[in-house]
Amino acid sequence: MRPFFLCLSLFAATLWISLAGSPGQALAQDPQLNLPVEELVIRSGDKEHQFKAEVAATDRQRSMGLMFRKEMPAERGMLFLFEGEGDRYFWMKNTPLPLDIIFIDAKGAIVSIADNTTLTPLGQRPLDLGVDVVVSSDTKSMGGHSDALMGHVATRDAARLEAMGEWRSFSGSIPGPQEAWLAHRGLETLDVRFDRMCSTAEVLAERLAAHPLVREIRFPGLESDPSHALAKQQMSRFGFLISITLDSAGQADAFINNCPLIRSATSFGGVHTSAERRARWGDAVAPGFVRISVGTEPAEELWSAMAASLDALGR
Repeated sequence: MRPFFLCLSLFAATLWISLAGSPGQALAQDPQLNLPVEELVIRSGDKEHQFKAEVAATDRQRSMGLMFRKEMPAERGMLFLFEGEGDRYFWMKNTPLPLDIIFIDAKGAIVSIADNTTLTPLGQRPLDLGVDVVVSSDTKSMGGHSDALMGHVATRDAARLEAMGEWRSFSGSIPGPQEAWLAHRGLETLDVRFDRMCSTAEVLAERLAAHPLVREIRFPGLESDPSHALAKQQMSRFGFLISITLDSAGQADAFINNCPLIRSATSFGGVHTSAERRARWGDAVAPGFVRISVGTEPAEELWSAMAASLDALGR
Protein backbone atom coordinates (compact mmCIF):
# COMPACT_ATOMS: atom_id res chain seq x y z
CA MET A 1 0.00 0.00 0.00
CA ARG A 2 1.38 3.40 -0.97
CA PRO A 3 1.86 5.94 1.85
CA PHE A 4 -0.19 9.11 2.22
CA PHE A 5 1.66 12.40 2.65
CA LEU A 6 0.67 15.56 4.47
CA CYS A 7 2.77 18.70 4.15
CA LEU A 8 3.04 20.93 7.20
CA SER A 9 4.35 24.34 8.04
CA LEU A 10 7.21 24.65 10.53
CA PHE A 11 4.84 24.81 13.53
CA ALA A 12 3.22 21.49 12.64
CA ALA A 13 6.51 19.78 11.90
CA THR A 14 7.88 20.90 15.26
CA LEU A 15 4.92 19.48 17.18
CA TRP A 16 5.05 16.05 15.56
CA ILE A 17 8.83 15.78 15.67
CA SER A 18 8.64 16.41 19.40
CA LEU A 19 6.72 13.11 19.63
CA ALA A 20 8.96 11.13 17.33
CA GLY A 21 12.44 9.81 16.63
CA SER A 22 14.50 7.18 14.88
CA PRO A 23 14.71 4.23 15.39
CA GLY A 24 11.09 3.94 16.46
CA GLN A 25 9.49 0.73 17.87
CA ALA A 26 10.20 -1.52 20.85
CA LEU A 27 8.69 -4.08 23.22
CA ALA A 28 7.91 -2.69 26.67
CA GLN A 29 6.48 -4.31 29.79
CA ASP A 30 5.34 -2.34 32.81
CA PRO A 31 2.23 -3.87 34.46
CA GLN A 32 1.44 -0.94 36.74
CA LEU A 33 2.32 1.88 34.36
CA ASN A 34 2.71 4.50 37.04
CA LEU A 35 3.35 8.09 36.05
CA PRO A 36 6.13 8.38 35.36
CA VAL A 37 7.06 4.86 34.27
CA GLU A 38 10.12 3.96 36.33
CA GLU A 39 11.55 1.17 34.19
CA LEU A 40 11.28 0.21 30.54
CA VAL A 41 12.10 -3.31 29.36
CA ILE A 42 12.86 -3.53 25.65
CA ARG A 43 13.36 -6.80 23.82
CA SER A 44 15.07 -7.07 20.42
CA GLY A 45 15.13 -10.66 19.22
CA ASP A 46 16.63 -12.71 22.06
CA LYS A 47 18.21 -9.67 23.71
CA GLU A 48 16.65 -7.73 26.58
CA HIS A 49 17.53 -4.18 27.62
CA GLN A 50 16.39 -2.58 30.87
CA PHE A 51 16.37 1.17 31.31
CA LYS A 52 15.78 3.16 34.49
CA ALA A 53 13.91 6.41 33.98
CA GLU A 54 15.25 9.82 34.85
CA VAL A 55 13.07 11.61 37.36
CA ALA A 56 13.60 15.12 36.00
CA ALA A 57 11.26 16.38 33.28
CA THR A 58 10.57 19.88 32.06
CA ASP A 59 7.15 21.52 32.40
CA ARG A 60 6.79 21.39 28.63
CA GLN A 61 7.48 17.65 28.57
CA ARG A 62 4.96 17.05 31.36
CA SER A 63 2.36 19.07 29.48
CA MET A 64 2.97 16.83 26.46
CA GLY A 65 2.20 13.71 28.51
CA LEU A 66 5.75 12.51 29.18
CA MET A 67 5.71 9.13 30.95
CA PHE A 68 9.31 7.98 30.60
CA ARG A 69 12.60 9.68 29.82
CA LYS A 70 16.11 8.29 29.56
CA GLU A 71 19.20 9.84 28.02
CA MET A 72 21.97 7.55 26.80
CA PRO A 73 25.20 9.59 26.61
CA ALA A 74 27.32 6.69 25.37
CA GLU A 75 25.18 6.33 22.25
CA ARG A 76 24.16 10.01 22.30
CA GLY A 77 20.62 8.69 22.25
CA MET A 78 17.29 9.19 23.99
CA LEU A 79 14.24 7.14 24.94
CA PHE A 80 10.87 8.79 25.53
CA LEU A 81 7.36 7.49 26.12
CA PHE A 82 4.47 9.95 25.74
CA GLU A 83 0.77 9.60 26.37
CA GLY A 84 -1.63 11.63 24.22
CA GLU A 85 -5.35 11.66 23.54
CA GLY A 86 -6.19 7.98 23.07
CA ASP A 87 -2.69 6.95 21.99
CA ARG A 88 0.79 6.43 23.31
CA TYR A 89 3.85 7.50 21.39
CA PHE A 90 7.29 5.93 21.68
CA TRP A 91 10.41 7.84 20.64
CA MET A 92 13.80 6.21 20.31
CA LYS A 93 16.71 8.16 18.89
CA ASN A 94 20.24 6.90 18.25
CA THR A 95 19.81 3.72 20.28
CA PRO A 96 21.36 0.32 19.47
CA LEU A 97 17.95 -1.18 18.69
CA PRO A 98 16.46 -1.94 15.26
CA LEU A 99 13.54 -0.10 13.74
CA ASP A 100 11.35 -3.11 13.07
CA ILE A 101 10.87 -4.65 16.53
CA ILE A 102 7.33 -4.60 17.95
CA PHE A 103 6.12 -2.41 20.78
CA ILE A 104 3.49 -3.95 23.11
CA ASP A 105 2.05 -2.13 26.11
CA ALA A 106 -0.18 -3.47 28.88
CA LYS A 107 -2.63 -0.55 28.70
CA GLY A 108 -3.58 0.07 25.11
CA ALA A 109 -2.22 0.75 21.67
CA ILE A 110 1.10 2.36 20.84
CA VAL A 111 1.57 4.60 17.82
CA SER A 112 5.15 4.30 16.61
CA ILE A 113 6.54 7.45 15.02
CA ALA A 114 9.94 7.68 13.33
CA ASP A 115 11.78 10.87 12.45
CA ASN A 116 13.42 10.19 9.10
CA THR A 117 14.74 13.72 8.55
CA THR A 118 18.39 12.83 8.06
CA LEU A 119 18.15 9.79 5.80
CA THR A 120 15.07 10.76 3.74
CA PRO A 121 13.13 8.01 1.92
CA LEU A 122 16.20 7.49 -0.28
CA GLY A 123 18.26 6.26 2.67
CA GLN A 124 15.70 4.53 4.90
CA ARG A 125 12.00 3.60 4.67
CA PRO A 126 10.54 3.26 8.18
CA LEU A 127 7.01 2.53 6.91
CA ASP A 128 8.34 -0.61 5.23
CA LEU A 129 9.82 -1.62 8.60
CA GLY A 130 6.50 -1.47 10.41
CA VAL A 131 6.42 2.10 11.73
CA ASP A 132 2.96 3.72 11.80
CA VAL A 133 3.88 7.32 11.09
CA VAL A 134 6.99 8.98 9.64
CA VAL A 135 7.79 12.65 10.13
CA SER A 136 10.47 14.77 8.50
CA SER A 137 11.78 18.28 8.82
CA ASP A 138 12.04 19.10 5.12
CA THR A 139 13.90 22.28 6.01
CA LYS A 140 16.96 20.03 6.00
CA SER A 141 17.77 17.21 3.55
CA MET A 142 14.57 17.24 1.50
CA GLY A 143 14.65 20.98 0.80
CA GLY A 144 18.43 20.99 0.66
CA HIS A 145 19.08 24.70 0.24
CA SER A 146 18.53 25.99 3.79
CA ASP A 147 15.89 28.48 2.67
CA ALA A 148 12.52 26.76 3.20
CA LEU A 149 10.70 26.03 6.47
CA MET A 150 8.68 22.89 5.82
CA GLY A 151 7.84 19.46 7.20
CA HIS A 152 5.71 16.46 6.27
CA VAL A 153 3.99 13.44 7.77
CA ALA A 154 3.67 10.11 5.93
CA THR A 155 1.50 7.14 6.88
CA ARG A 156 -0.43 4.26 5.34
CA ASP A 157 -3.31 4.83 7.78
CA ALA A 158 -5.92 6.89 5.93
CA ALA A 159 -7.99 7.56 9.07
CA ARG A 160 -5.01 8.84 11.00
CA LEU A 161 -3.95 11.05 8.13
CA GLU A 162 -7.46 12.52 7.95
CA ALA A 163 -7.29 13.36 11.66
CA MET A 164 -3.91 15.02 11.20
CA GLY A 165 -5.24 16.93 8.21
CA GLU A 166 -8.09 18.32 10.30
CA TRP A 167 -5.64 19.36 13.00
CA ARG A 168 -3.48 21.06 10.40
CA SER A 169 -6.46 23.04 9.12
CA PHE A 170 -7.65 24.06 12.58
CA SER A 171 -4.17 25.13 13.69
CA GLY A 172 -3.45 27.04 10.49
CA SER A 173 -0.22 25.14 9.91
CA ILE A 174 -0.52 25.14 6.13
CA PRO A 175 2.55 25.96 4.00
CA GLY A 176 2.44 29.08 1.87
CA PRO A 177 2.90 28.98 -1.92
CA GLN A 178 6.51 30.24 -1.73
CA GLU A 179 7.52 27.54 0.76
CA ALA A 180 5.77 24.89 -1.33
CA TRP A 181 7.61 26.06 -4.46
CA LEU A 182 10.98 26.03 -2.66
CA ALA A 183 10.35 22.52 -1.33
CA HIS A 184 9.35 21.30 -4.79
CA ARG A 185 12.52 22.79 -6.26
CA GLY A 186 14.59 20.98 -3.63
CA LEU A 187 12.91 17.63 -4.30
CA GLU A 188 13.91 17.87 -7.98
CA THR A 189 17.60 17.55 -7.00
CA LEU A 190 17.26 15.36 -3.90
CA ASP A 191 18.48 12.18 -5.59
CA VAL A 192 21.63 13.84 -6.94
CA ARG A 193 22.36 15.80 -3.75
CA PHE A 194 21.80 12.90 -1.38
CA ASP A 195 23.98 10.52 -3.40
CA ARG A 196 26.83 13.05 -3.54
CA MET A 197 26.61 13.90 0.16
CA CYS A 198 26.55 10.27 1.31
CA SER A 199 29.40 9.25 -0.99
CA THR A 200 31.58 12.14 0.15
CA ALA A 201 30.80 11.40 3.79
CA GLU A 202 32.09 7.86 3.37
CA VAL A 203 35.37 9.19 1.99
CA LEU A 204 35.77 11.82 4.70
CA ALA A 205 34.91 9.46 7.55
CA GLU A 206 37.73 7.07 6.66
CA ARG A 207 40.24 9.92 6.57
CA LEU A 208 38.99 11.64 9.70
CA ALA A 209 39.19 8.34 11.58
CA ALA A 210 42.89 8.15 10.71
CA HIS A 211 43.73 11.72 11.74
CA PRO A 212 45.78 11.86 14.97
CA LEU A 213 43.82 14.78 16.47
CA VAL A 214 40.45 13.01 16.18
CA ARG A 215 39.90 11.24 19.50
CA GLU A 216 36.64 9.59 18.49
CA ILE A 217 34.48 9.36 15.38
CA ARG A 218 30.92 8.13 14.83
CA PHE A 219 29.68 7.33 11.34
CA PRO A 220 27.55 4.24 10.68
CA GLY A 221 29.34 3.58 7.39
CA LEU A 222 32.58 2.71 9.19
CA GLU A 223 32.93 -0.99 9.91
CA SER A 224 34.31 -0.09 13.34
CA ASP A 225 31.21 1.91 14.30
CA PRO A 226 28.95 0.23 16.91
CA SER A 227 25.90 0.92 14.73
CA HIS A 228 27.37 -0.41 11.47
CA ALA A 229 25.65 -3.81 11.49
CA LEU A 230 22.27 -2.27 12.30
CA ALA A 231 22.73 0.42 9.65
CA LYS A 232 23.49 -2.19 6.99
CA GLN A 233 20.34 -4.04 8.00
CA GLN A 234 17.84 -1.19 7.67
CA MET A 235 19.46 1.61 5.63
CA SER A 236 20.21 1.79 1.93
CA ARG A 237 22.75 4.61 2.52
CA PHE A 238 24.74 5.57 5.60
CA GLY A 239 23.85 9.24 5.49
CA PHE A 240 25.94 12.40 5.46
CA LEU A 241 26.33 13.23 9.18
CA ILE A 242 29.73 12.58 10.81
CA SER A 243 30.52 13.19 14.48
CA ILE A 244 34.08 13.71 15.67
CA THR A 245 35.47 14.49 19.12
CA LEU A 246 38.52 16.73 19.52
CA ASP A 247 40.49 17.44 22.69
CA SER A 248 38.64 20.57 23.78
CA ALA A 249 35.90 23.07 23.03
CA GLY A 250 38.58 25.49 21.86
CA GLN A 251 39.91 23.01 19.32
CA ALA A 252 36.40 22.24 18.11
CA ASP A 253 35.53 25.91 17.61
CA ALA A 254 38.85 26.59 15.88
CA PHE A 255 38.40 23.63 13.53
CA ILE A 256 34.96 24.87 12.47
CA ASN A 257 35.75 28.58 12.26
CA ASN A 258 39.08 28.22 10.44
CA CYS A 259 37.88 25.83 7.74
CA PRO A 260 36.81 27.91 4.72
CA LEU A 261 34.43 25.23 3.40
CA ILE A 262 32.57 24.68 6.69
CA ARG A 263 29.73 26.93 7.77
CA SER A 264 28.94 27.14 11.47
CA ALA A 265 25.24 26.28 11.68
CA THR A 266 22.76 24.40 13.87
CA SER A 267 20.70 23.08 10.97
CA PHE A 268 22.02 20.47 8.55
CA GLY A 269 21.31 18.72 5.28
CA GLY A 270 22.03 21.63 2.93
CA VAL A 271 24.24 21.75 -0.13
CA HIS A 272 26.95 23.54 1.89
CA THR A 273 28.94 21.62 4.49
CA SER A 274 28.18 22.83 8.01
CA ALA A 275 29.24 21.90 11.52
CA GLU A 276 28.45 22.69 15.13
CA ARG A 277 29.88 22.05 18.58
CA ARG A 278 26.82 20.49 20.16
CA ALA A 279 27.85 20.93 23.82
CA ARG A 280 27.10 24.64 23.49
CA TRP A 281 23.39 23.70 23.58
CA GLY A 282 23.72 21.49 26.63
CA ASP A 283 23.85 18.12 24.82
CA ALA A 284 25.28 15.25 26.87
CA VAL A 285 28.48 15.10 24.82
CA ALA A 286 32.14 15.98 25.29
CA PRO A 287 33.09 19.68 24.97
CA GLY A 288 35.08 18.89 21.82
CA PHE A 289 32.26 16.98 20.11
CA VAL A 290 31.51 18.28 16.58
CA ARG A 291 28.64 17.25 14.31
CA ILE A 292 29.50 17.66 10.64
CA SER A 293 26.88 17.78 7.90
CA VAL A 294 28.62 16.97 4.62
CA GLY A 295 27.47 19.02 1.64
CA THR A 296 27.88 18.71 -2.12
CA GLU A 297 31.34 20.26 -2.45
CA PRO A 298 33.97 18.19 -4.32
CA ALA A 299 35.25 15.54 -1.95
CA GLU A 300 38.97 16.22 -2.42
CA GLU A 301 38.63 19.98 -2.02
CA LEU A 302 36.53 19.52 1.08
CA TRP A 303 39.00 17.09 2.61
CA SER A 304 41.95 19.41 1.87
CA ALA A 305 40.22 22.24 3.70
CA MET A 306 39.27 20.03 6.67
CA ALA A 307 42.73 18.48 6.92
CA ALA A 308 44.40 21.91 6.86
CA SER A 309 42.13 23.16 9.63
CA LEU A 310 42.81 20.07 11.75
CA ASP A 311 46.56 20.18 11.14
CA ALA A 312 46.65 23.82 12.23
CA LEU A 313 45.34 22.78 15.65
CA GLY A 314 48.49 20.81 16.37
CA ARG A 315 50.91 23.62 15.61
